[in-house]
Amino acid sequence: MAAQFPPSTTWKAGTQIKEIRQMQKEIDKTLKSSLDGIRKVDKKGRPDKFTFRIYTQEEFINKSKGSKIIEDD
Repeated sequence: MAAQFPPSTTWKAGTQIKEIRQMQKEIDKTLKSSLDGIRKVDKKGRPDKFTFRIYTQEEFINKSKGSKIIEDD
């Protein structure tokens, strides 16, 4: 999915991909209707919508360095 964005794009939002955009809308609607405390607008007064961020494999590996997997005992 990340390949659908120009290499210089640092924030690859799922809204740019039609299939992901529809899923985001459904998740956003469900979250807002079921969680009373969820934020409806951002700090600038714009609608705050659920968004998937798309990472390249390299970005994901870099983000996960130093992370530990917690397993149930």
